[in-house]
Amino acid sequence: MKKLRHLRISKLLLQLVTLILVSCGNEIRDRKIAKLATEDLVFNVGNIKKNDTHVFNFYVKSIGENPLIVDTVSTNCVCTNVRFLHTPIYKGDSIKFTVTYKANKQDSGKFTASFMVQANIQNYFVPVYFTGTLIDSL
Repeated sequence: MKKLRHLRISKLLLQLVTLILVSCGNEIRDRKIAKLATEDLVFNVGNIKKNDTHVFNFYVKSIGENPLIVDTVSTNCVCTNVRFLHTPIYKGDSIKFTVTYKANKQDSGKFTASFMVQANIQNYFVPVYFTGTLIDSL
């Protein structure tokens, strides 16, 4: 009896999660698709001193008829933080992402880090990679 009750609750939870995911998917699909342009999706930030913080900007331009709406930005490590204005970007305007990279003092040599821009674009995700070299001193 207990096992049957557990299965019913599990089935109900699975149906609820499926309903939520489908609803979110419909909301994303119903949004108008925007277009964007970037200069490069992989760029070199140069030499960074170990244990230092390096800040740089990354720009994306809206080139479609529909406004570009960035939902979120996620990073691949705690060493990277990305800030941006949460406003629609209209055709011809750009959005600036301020990227802060905190170099770990234990790491050395070449590194690659990334962040993922999620927006109302065709593929929903845009991966951005940056590389550099961690050195003892500048």
